[in-house]
Amino acid sequence: MPEVAETMEAALRDGWPDDRLAQALEMELADVPEWRRRFEPALAIVDAPNAAAAYRNGVRFSIEDAVEDGLEGPDAIERLVEQLCYRAADLAFLLELEGTVLSQYSEALRDGRDRGDAG
Repeated sequence: MPEVAETMEAALRDGWPDDRLAQALEMELADVPEWRRRFEPALAIVDAPNAAAAYRNGVRFSIEDAVEDGLEGPDAIERLVEQLCYRAADLAFLLELEGTVLSQYSEALRDGRDRGDAG
């Protein structure tokens, strides 16, 4: 998967056309727009300045996706809750990597100072 991320980053940075990216990733040309659409938010999460910013970006993108898909009914709400739980698990992992605890980001999470480039 790191090779895919590197290829996607190069395509974004250098403005590759869809056919070149499809060939490089050995995928159907029709699948490229969806990969591009999902890659930029993922990059905003991975490249966030800290764990709190990554978490906020991930939550934001999960909510945007849920709204775009039609956040109607109990099943859709449960899918969103599941995604938010994944974001919480990701945050725990990032905090462990940083050697920090959630309380260190408490104020920043409430007032949005950690937004980084995505918001």
